[in-house]
Amino acid sequence: MKLSDIRSIGWLNCADGSINLTPCINGSSQPRLINISRQEFNAFGGDLEMMKQKAMEVINSQNFEDSLLLSELEHSEDSYRTIGISNYHLSGADTVVLDDLASDPECNMVLKLDTGWFVKLYESPDANTHASMVYVTKSKFDFKRLSERWLSND
Repeated sequence: MKLSDIRSIGWLNCADGSINLTPCINGSSQPRLINISRQEFNAFGGDLEMMKQKAMEVINSQNFEDSLLLSELEHSEDSYRTIGISNYHLSGADTVVLDDLASDPECNMVLKLDTGWFVKLYESPDANTHASMVYVTKSKFDFKRLSERWLSND
């Protein structure tokens, strides 16, 4: 990876006092989390280029074969379909419903992104009805219609 592959960078304060650098890499919709010490962060003096350099060094030094995340994915038995929904294509009412679902701690079916949502679907379109999901979603969003449309496009 090159420095120019990082289009922007920010940071998050962690509860343990460390800092998570959050580089956004070209081609990725979500930032990577790079944990560093507060002392190392303070040494950057707010210089974003130095933060990008550190993030690039850490990313380039990681051995992805030993990555815990990849290991978990390789050994997971979970399998489900998702669809990506752009906020450009929805009405204001639908975006409110999806935002509510994404922020509801009881719902694990919707993930909010900057440009839309990922919606997890059950394998059968009939399982994606409001009635079957009401205990999770508490909404009237028509998951069945949505899943029939997307699952039929295999």
